[in-house]
Amino acid sequence: MAGASTTEQSLGVRRLLLLLLLLLTGLTRSASAQPGSLVTGVVFDSVAGRPLAGAAVQLLLASNPAALQPFKSVYADAEGRYYFDTVPRGRYAVGFLHPRVDSLQIETPLVPVAVPDSGSVVAMLGIPTAGSIIKASCKSTDGETGLLVGRARSATSLLPAAGGSVRVEWENFTLNNRAVQRLTRGATVRTAEDGAFQLCGVPRGGLVRVRLTHGLEASGVVTLMVPEQGLLQRDLFASAEQDTSLTPVTTTRGDYRGVIRGRTMHGEGFPVPRVRVRFADGVAEATSNDEGYFTLRGVPLGSATLDLRAVGYLPVIMPVDVLGDEPGTPSYVMQTRAEYLDTVKVIAKDVRDFNTGIAGFEQRRMRGIGHYFSKASIDSIAPQVFTDILRRVTGFTLLPSRNGPRLVMHGMGLQMFCAPAVFVNGSRASELDGTGLDALVNVQDLEAVEAYTRTGSMPAQFQTLDGCGALAIWTKAKRGT
Repeated sequence: MAGASTTEQSLGVRRLLLLLLLLLTGLTRSASAQPGSLVTGVVFDSVAGRPLAGAAVQLLLASNPAALQPFKSVYADAEGRYYFDTVPRGRYAVGFLHPRVDSLQIETPLVPVAVPDSGSVVAMLGIPTAGSIIKASCKSTDGETGLLVGRARSATSLLPAAGGSVRVEWENFTLNNRAVQRLTRGATVRTAEDGAFQLCGVPRGGLVRVRLTHGLEASGVVTLMVPEQGLLQRDLFASAEQDTSLTPVTTTRGDYRGVIRGRTMHGEGFPVPRVRVRFADGVAEATSNDEGYFTLRGVPLGSATLDLRAVGYLPVIMPVDVLGDEPGTPSYVMQTRAEYLDTVKVIAKDVRDFNTGIAGFEQRRMRGIGHYFSKASIDSIAPQVFTDILRRVTGFTLLPSRNGPRLVMHGMGLQMFCAPAVFVNGSRASELDGTGLDALVNVQDLEAVEAYTRTGSMPAQFQTLDGCGALAIWTKAKRGT
């Protein structure tokens, strides 16, 4: 009897397993037979020129696209791709959410989608181009207007700085009575309830100085480069530890609570030691160690400017937001000045030809890919010093320094500024970043000047491995040398 009972129990277990198998097979067939189509596409950031990874993509019923609950929702992958499978036949709308959209203060339109019984439908999503955003915000079609957008917040509470004031200033240079006149232009805009601000009219491809004031709180002076495309997004943070004047002043550390940690790195991934890191106008200063790490203590909270310099590397000037003792350690990329050349055999004492250089100047000026100053135009400017000419070159900026104006331009990648290569009568002036140009060049000897701020269109003889622009200076030929 015991054996029969065991046999019956075994048969019962087998029947149960068989029933479960049949049930699962039926569910699988039912699921595989479920009708529907695939809705797919890519979310792209047209301002940054790359896919918008992590965007929350929503599929909404066209009958009620404003409903709070979407029909389906997914996140875009690292390449900006998204997928909705087994979507029933019908009419839908596809949209997406992302912090980038909020930071640019824009609204992205919903894309209508008609889904058939089967197959796939492609719906491309994205942030509009910079030109489209500027046109919508500034009502401008001249192609020259730039736009600064951002949000103002408190550096201590991170709450919106409603009713604050954002002041933006930049330099313009005009020719007046045969002399170059330097004019400071600027504009002020109030922040909205959510701290948002927009300012049209900033110069494309030029430097601007920005400062936020909000009651007794303020940010530092933040130096920013407006991209050539004209759209610059930058949030600003204010605290009671910052001075409220627009012009930077040297201050003492006092009771400043801010701490900045970072690491100076080469573009190829190895650390750069002994980089001097300076906050604002010398409020705090540190030097990176052998592993590239540095810590700046006793700096005021809020947005400001960080200056990094090292022997053999181009200077880096970066905006920084100090929000306390931040645990993160951002990297700052340093770009070397060095040029690596293959071994060459010298077969002549001097391969320069001044006459050929001047003739080449005229040929390059005809192409119009740079900024050109002939002897006649230099005489019309009547410069007192050489840098009076450079102030007329859009894209070049003269930053004040203890040894005189320092020539810089917008850098690449994370680098805010870089120093263009300087050539005198065809030969490069080694290790010259612009400081001392007024001492190097006598304006009475000038024959021609050419400047290039777009590295992709520079003549071959002025291209370097620095990834920056070039300045070529032609003076009166010295015979017999």
